[in-house]
Amino acid sequence: GIRGERESEEAKARERAKEERGGRCGADARECVYFFDRLGRRKGIRVSKMVNIPKVKKAYCKDKKCRNHQPHKVTQYKTGKASLYAQGKRRYDAKQSGYGGQTKPVFHKKAKTTKKIVLRLACQKCKSVSMQPIKRCKHFEIGGDKKKKGGLFQ
Repeated sequence: GIRGERESEEAKARERAKEERGGRCGADARECVYFFDRLGRRKGIRVSKMVNIPKVKKAYCKDKKCRNHQPHKVTQYKTGKASLYAQGKRRYDAKQSGYGGQTKPVFHKKAKTTKKIVLRLACQKCKSVSMQPIKRCKHFEIGGDKKKKGGLFQ
């Protein structure tokens, strides 16, 4: 009947999705993780398992001195230490002081398991710095061994 045909179509869709999962994420990724809905269609975020980026990368430099493609030194962007003297921090500390417990809501409903990686590109000619966000990934590496076709590292 109609129900049996619909179930077989869903099974075919799931099989197609499984075959698609075998493909590669991008040039610099080794494996991918996808999210699927109940019909087997690919949905949501694509998360690479491993990303390896070279230490020097040719990229466009926006600075007035360059304005063309130059080799850039690649590092991973890290958030700086939060200042104790920022207005919001001073206000929060003042509100927290004294009796009364926690005064502001504390966020607990964390949904993401990974963060988007941000590359800090420093031009080797003029030393200007720019940021470049890349995909989400579980493991990130700069200047690691290149992957060969045979599966062995060089």
